[in-house]
This record gives sequence, structure tokens and C-alpha cells, in this order.
Amino acid sequence: MVGIGSGFQAPAWQELMASSLMLACDPDGLPHAADLARLAAAAWERGEAIAPDQLEPAYLRDKVALTSAEQALARAGK
Repeated sequence: MVGIGSGFQAPAWQELMASSLMLACDPDGLPHAADLARLAAAAWERGEAIAPDQLEPAYLRDKVALTSAEQALARAGK
């Protein structure tokens, strides 16, 4: 695995780097659409395509804000 982008400065990714699961990491680099297109074309040729309705986003930080209900509970001290 190779990591690109500021999210790879997170401690969890540093642990992966130390365990050698990541081959390289550039936390200051920024991915570009052309990079993704090359990866997608290679995956397509390997037969790794999936139906669009089966696609799910993968977020590095998938819980960055509280819902309104969670905020209300936090304000109430619960």
C-alpha cells in the first residue's frame, strides 16, 4: 500500500508504516484525478469492476462531526 495526502499523518497510519504494511507514504503529496483514473483502468483490466450501486465510499475520517441529536446529548452532559 502507498499513501498520499495529509490524512496519512495520523498516528494509526504511522503504525502501519512501522509494521511494513505500507510500502511508501507522502503525507504532503496530493492525489489528482488522473492518478485515480490510472488505478481504475488497471483494476478494470484485472476484472475488478463492480456495479455502481454496490460502490461504497471509504473515508479516512468517517466521523468528523456529531449529529444534531448527538450534539444535544453532549450539551445535556449525557
